[in-house]
Amino acid sequence: MRTLIALAFALLATAQAFAGEPPFPREGDRWLLSVRRPSSGTRAGFARIRGEPDARGGWAVHVICGTGHIKSGQETVKLRADGVAARARGGWLGGTYTSPSSPTGTHGFTLLAQDGLDGIVDMPPPCPTGRGDLSSGD
Repeated sequence: MRTLIALAFALLATAQAFAGEPPFPREGDRWLLSVRRPSSGTRAGFARIRGEPDARGGWAVHVICGTGHIKSGQETVKLRADGVAARARGGWLGGTYTSPSSPTGTHGFTLLAQDGLDGIVDMPPPCPTGRGDLSSGD
């Protein structure tokens, strides 16, 4: 419950901070959103969402989630899905994805600072929720 309340306040603060033109990514930009969160002992949960511009002014996304061994880097993929994303008027980035192996999921990214590319990523299991990085994927 605390997480939901904190996320609601972060969304409200972001909506007020980005009342002007939204930050990266803008319409037509490609992007990569990644999050990694320690889950247990030697393994860490990860998620990567790659966004490609689509004809409707948003993005087509490909989502990969799983766990990775902290020392070796070897990954075990638990979810591969495709979906869509868009930027809300408040500035946050989010969307939905579907996979034959799981129900429809959602992803949300709230920037922590107007000039930064790090923020809070919120996703259902098997994907992690936590601090994430947004980049052009280069």
